[in-house]
Amino acid sequence: MPETSSNGDEPCVFLDDSPGLAQWSFADQAHYKSVTIPADEHSVLVNNGLSLKLFDRFSASWVEGSLFDPSTTRLCTPPIPTSSSYAPLHYAVSGTNHTLNKVISNQADCLKELSLHQYMAFSSLCGGPRLQWLNILRELALCSLSFRCEEVHTLITQAAWQIGPLSDGVHEWHEELSHPVFGRTILCVLNSHLNNIEANWL
Repeated sequence: MPETSSNGDEPCVFLDDSPGLAQWSFADQAHYKSVTIPADEHSVLVNNGLSLKLFDRFSASWVEGSLFDPSTTRLCTPPIPTSSSYAPLHYAVSGTNHTLNKVISNQADCLKELSLHQYMAFSSLCGGPRLQWLNILRELALCSLSFRCEEVHTLITQAAWQIGPLSDGVHEWHEELSHPVFGRTILCVLNSHLNNIEANWL
C-alpha cells in the first residue's frame, strides 16, 4: 500500500476535471505559441507542461512512495503452511540476510513442537547466501533436520534453486558446486544416508 501525506495542500485541479485536456488547443493559449518556420518535429510536438502527482480523494491526502513492490521474491518463494511448526520461521526460506547472531537472539521464538537444534538448523541454513551449500552439507552430516519433513524439503530446494548474483560468469551462491572436493564430500554423505535407509526398501 502506498503511503499518504495529509499536508493540507489540495491539487489546483483534478486531472479528470482539467479544462486543458483536449485533443487540440489554440496556439495563443499555450506557452509554446511562438514557433519559427521551418520547424522540426520537436518544436511542434512538445512535452506536456503539467506537473502531476497522485492525490487520494477519499482520504484527501497526497500519495507518496511506491505504489507497488517491484520485487518478485514473494512470488518465487514456496509458502510454508500456516499450521506448520515452522511457519514462524518462513523468513529463513524467503531471505538470506538474517545472521546467525539474529537467529540466536530470537531463540525465544522457537515453538515447543521444535527442538532448539531444529530451530537453529532451520533458521540458519540460508543465513548468508554464500554459506548455503556449506550449511546444507553440515545438516546432511549432522541430521539435525528431518528430511522427511515437507518444510525442510522446501527450505533445501529454495536454497538450491535461488540463483543469486552472477559475478564474472560464476554464480556466487553456488560456487562450492564447482569444487570437486566439495562435490565428492556431499556425494559421500548422501551415499551414507542411502546405505542407512536401503534396508527399508526390501
